[in-house]
Amino acid sequence: MSAEPGNWTLPAPPVLCAEGLRVPRGDGTPLFDRLAMTVPAGRRFHLSGVNGAGKSRLLRCLIGAEPMEDGTVTITDLRNPSPRDLPGRVGFLPQDPPRHFFAETVRTEIGFALTRAGLRPPDRAERVDRAMAQFGLTSLAERSPQSLSVGERQLVALAGLVAGRPRLFLLDEPLSGLDPQRAAHALAVLATAARRDGSAVLLASHGSLPVPGWADRSLRLENGRLHAVA
Repeated sequence: MSAEPGNWTLPAPPVLCAEGLRVPRGDGTPLFDRLAMTVPAGRRFHLSGVNGAGKSRLLRCLIGAEPMEDGTVTITDLRNPSPRDLPGRVGFLPQDPPRHFFAETVRTEIGFALTRAGLRPPDRAERVDRAMAQFGLTSLAERSPQSLSVGERQLVALAGLVAGRPRLFLLDEPLSGLDPQRAAHALAVLATAARRDGSAVLLASHGSLPVPGWADRSLRLENGRLHAVA
């Protein structure tokens, strides 16, 4: 049966496609064994799993920061990229991002993230102001990032990524240090970015999210394999 004109839409193209990932543990046994996943444009995925399941290592493999024994990763049109290939395409948030802060003010820290993404100064200023407003950081613009609370520093890191408008967000425990209200607000900002720019989001966390139904798809990493979560 054919669809009526105007009653169907083409599926969103994949922003991230991983196939056959095999990554060994230190003892040679597989941490991932032929793991595969596809994240389409504009979709939000939540990846959960116990400590030690390999969530952080999987995210690092996806950006080429960890070696793989076998498999392919394609991000947009890049096959098996390295971290230097990804500024402007991928917004990667590792655990404990405040360790990497070095700028004197919140404003310049967020602006530095845009510099790495290749934005010109006039474009950077507008995006920095918008990102600070989105995350409630405007009043802290001239403060040193190191003088902020753990949660505030986490928001600065997220603001830098959102301001860059990457095609793909890879976020490792991005709600760490945030109270439930701020965590829910951060998720709302990420959802808005995904809708506005068609960005894909892969968010990894140890537990459940504070906003039920935020993810379009929920996956659990267990024994080296991904399992759908109802």
